[in-house]
Amino acid sequence: MKKIILILLLTLSIHADVKSTYEDTLVYLEDMIDIDNNQTNTLAQRTYKFYKNLNIPQKTAKAEEIYKNSKEKIRELAVSGLIKIHCSDELNEVDKEECVYWSKQAQAKTADIEKLKQVTYQLKIQTEDNTISVATAVALSRNGKLVTAYHNIDAAKSIVAVDYKGAEYNVKLGEVSVENNLAYLYAEVKNIDFAKISLQKNIPGDKVFILNAKNFLLEAMVSKIKNNVLIINTEFEKDTSGAGVFNARNELVAIALSKDVIINTLSARPVNVFKEIKNTYQKKPEALSFDNSDYDTSDCENEDNLAIWNKHAKSSDLYIQELHALFLGLCQKINHRDLTTDEAQIIYESNYKRLFRK
Repeated sequence: MKKIILILLLTLSIHADVKSTYEDTLVYLEDMIDIDNNQTNTLAQRTYKFYKNLNIPQKTAKAEEIYKNSKEKIRELAVSGLIKIHCSDELNEVDKEECVYWSKQAQAKTADIEKLKQVTYQLKIQTEDNTISVATAVALSRNGKLVTAYHNIDAAKSIVAVDYKGAEYNVKLGEVSVENNLAYLYAEVKNIDFAKISLQKNIPGDKVFILNAKNFLLEAMVSKIKNNVLIINTEFEKDTSGAGVFNARNELVAIALSKDVIINTLSARPVNVFKEIKNTYQKKPEALSFDNSDYDTSDCENEDNLAIWNKHAKSSDLYIQELHALFLGLCQKINHRDLTTDEAQIIYESNYKRLFRK
């Protein structure tokens, strides 16, 4: 008898904990209803079933309302191509059939290439040494505000923006974020089409679209997100730098920066980083002239210096390792007469400051 009572009490205790958990879930779901996540929908369905089985009408009605709202939210996001739908085995036949249908609709959704062309500009950049390079930018406002990758314009002497009809506009440099490799430009044009900024949070698996340098619309996928950088699985062409990364609703998600270290991937900076584009552009200092006969390698051969480097040769600090590699490389460059001692010293000091500011 005692054993039966103990089991009964244990069962009631577990049931109370489960009920408490679902009470918390109900509150959680009300807060999360606008999050574009299939888990919210699955959780809402489980909560609805839980209260229905317990025959608690008030809670069942509330859970059912949240479940229906979350279903509508997921449908809306799927039709827009913003999420992938995962059809759970827990769904009943009617809901599963509906889920499969909307899943196929989501997979078929794509961005509108004609609309993306209207907000995309090719940049013709003339550098100080009079070479010409080509890059891409995206319009962010009607008054000609564009955004591109900073490295496209860091040595620019003049910039011309070319729209999808071939019209050319002079461009002025605006604010920059060297750290995030982004820059604003201002084209001498008004009332132009511009890209809408996506407000959705990026997650791995998101389907995205890039209008590449040849005006082809590439379909790709976000494979990884790290340190405010999206890694996207698609090939990268040189003049695609600064191109827009869009979702299926033609909203701007990120700006393509450069080829990533992983094959067939590119890195892109998400739009939430745009707020950091606020620094005044500063022109690079002109190259300094040095005595071409100065190839002194005494610092490279100094026993005290070498003893210090030997001590740190196996350091776990990657910044020290990078600095050591730089030291060895610069010594080789001096030996091969590729750099003077003064030039090597400037490179070393510049990188020392960069590394230990981090």
